[in-house]
Amino acid sequence: MDYTDKGSSRVVYLSAMKAYCEFTGLNPKELIDEAEEDRKKPVRQQGMPEMRLAEFFE
Repeated sequence: MDYTDKGSSRVVYLSAMKAYCEFTGLNPKELIDEAEEDRKKPVRQQGMPEMRLAEFFE
């Protein structure tokens, strides 16, 4: 098995990203925008993107 096969990794990453976008109902740009906006909030109000990601893996 060739562990340097970047093509198979790409397929896995794209598949995971597609599944996560379907789960959240957001596209990749919206996910980035959400994360950037979250970082502008006070520390105690941050964390929604991380909480959603944890839910995805449950």
